[in-house]
Amino acid sequence: MALAFWVAKMPFELLSIIHDKMNSSTRDVVTLLFEVHVPYSHIAYILNKSGLIDKVHTQTLNEEWPTLSSMIDSQRNLVVFIEGSSDSNYPYLHNFVEHGWTTNYAEKNPEDMTCDVHRGDANQPVWHMNNWLSVERGTSDWTRAHIVNDYDFLLDRSLECWEAHGTKPTFVAVDWWSDGDAVNVTIALNQMDHWTDQRPLRAATDSK
Repeated sequence: MALAFWVAKMPFELLSIIHDKMNSSTRDVVTLLFEVHVPYSHIAYILNKSGLIDKVHTQTLNEEWPTLSSMIDSQRNLVVFIEGSSDSNYPYLHNFVEHGWTTNYAEKNPEDMTCDVHRGDANQPVWHMNNWLSVERGTSDWTRAHIVNDYDFLLDRSLECWEAHGTKPTFVAVDWWSDGDAVNVTIALNQMDHWTDQRPLRAATDSK
């Protein structure tokens, strides 16, 4: 919620902070997903003004993605996705349901969550496992975030979806990420090569 507010109210300031952090941590690959309510020219402007445009990777649809190492070595280690149509004038703004797919989101109960493809192109290797609950009016339910962001629950679900689709989730999308263990789960997934591998203990995934 805070990040969404920053993007809406102070986009240049936020992207400038990201630019500075990327410069100080050069072995990271960063992804941004914009829910677009402005012309693409506005996004292009703040990417240029913040300096991030020099780090943006452009991915041709249906071509193999580069490895993270090659993106880092080429200093093109920022990927920008948009919830909107592709535009050839802005090839670095990738329509996230053309270049990937997602599971469903905002279910009412944990038991309603599945690994089924909800939207996008299931043939693409990049995919988002959405993992948050909603209240009756449709907004995110912060009171139960700790339940679905719990280490065992979220890791179990990630492994179930990994097995179902043959690849681990590219993105584990949660709300209220500080409630629960979402960061620990992503670290655990990165330590595993197959869904049948021994599960890392939560204590072994605490970030330094």
